[in-house]
Amino acid sequence: MRVYLKLCIILLGLLSSTAVCKAQSSWMERLDESLRKRDVYEKEKQDRIGEDRKKVAAALTDEARYEALYDLFDDYKSYCYDSAVAYAQQCKVLAFRMNDRERIDRSRLALVFCLASGGLLNEAYSQLDSIQYATLPPTLRHDYFERSVLLWRSMADFAHDVTYYQKYITKAMAFQDSLIRITPEKSSKWYKYRGSMFMRIHKHKEALECFNNMLAMPDVTKHERAMACAEMAWAYLALNNEEKAIDAFAESAICDNETATREITALYHLSRLVYKQGDR
Repeated sequence: MRVYLKLCIILLGLLSSTAVCKAQSSWMERLDESLRKRDVYEKEKQDRIGEDRKKVAAALTDEARYEALYDLFDDYKSYCYDSAVAYAQQCKVLAFRMNDRERIDRSRLALVFCLASGGLLNEAYSQLDSIQYATLPPTLRHDYFERSVLLWRSMADFAHDVTYYQKYITKAMAFQDSLIRITPEKSSKWYKYRGSMFMRIHKHKEALECFNNMLAMPDVTKHERAMACAEMAWAYLALNNEEKAIDAFAESAICDNETATREITALYHLSRLVYKQGDR
C-alpha cells in the first residue's frame, strides 16, 4: 500500500510538472479532475467492501456465506492482492466442505487469477490443471478460458528463451481462439477478445476497430474500459500516434482511478509520454 501511494505521488508529480509544456487534451483535463476525487472513489470502494463483509456475518447458510465471500474476492482482486487470495482460499475451503463441485472449480479459477497475476505461475498452473473442463458448467467455461489465456501469456512474458516463448504464446492463442468461439458474436466480450487477439499478431488497426466497437456497447464496465483503453494505447504507439496513445492511457487511468483499481500501469506510461513531449 505504501509503495503504491509513493508511486502515485511520483507519477502525479511528473504529470503536473510537464503538463504546462504542452496544451492539455480533453482527456488529460478529465484525468486531472478525476484524480482530485481519488479519496471519494476510495471511500466508495471501502463502503462496498464493508457492505459485503456484513453479508458474510449475516449469512445463515453455507451457500449464502460462499457467495458473500466470493463477492469479497471480486472486490479485492484488482484492489488488494493478499486479501483477494485470502478470500479465494476461504471460498475453496467452504466449497470443499459443501462438496459442491461447481463452487470448488469456481474457487480454483479465482485462485488461478490471483496466482497468475502475482507471478506465482507454477502454483497457478497446479490449480488450473486440477480442473476438468469437460465437467465444467457453461457458466464457468468463459472463466476457464480467460484464466488459461492469462496464465499462458504470463508464462510467455516470463520466458526469455524464444523457443519457450513461442510454445507458451501458441497455447495462449489457442485458448483465446476457444474463448472467441464460445462467445456470442458481436457482443462486447467478443470484440474484446478479438481485439486482444489482433494485438498479439500485431494487427493494430484491426485491434483498434474491435476495441472501438466494444467501447460503444452499453454493458461495458469501467474496469473493462480501462483494460481496453490501455491496449488501444499500445496499438496507437505501434502506429506512431502518440497523441491518441496519450488520450487512451488517460482514459484508462481515469477508469482505474474511479474504480479504485490498484493499477498504475496506464498512469506510469502516460507520465512517460507527457514527460517526453515536455522535452521536445
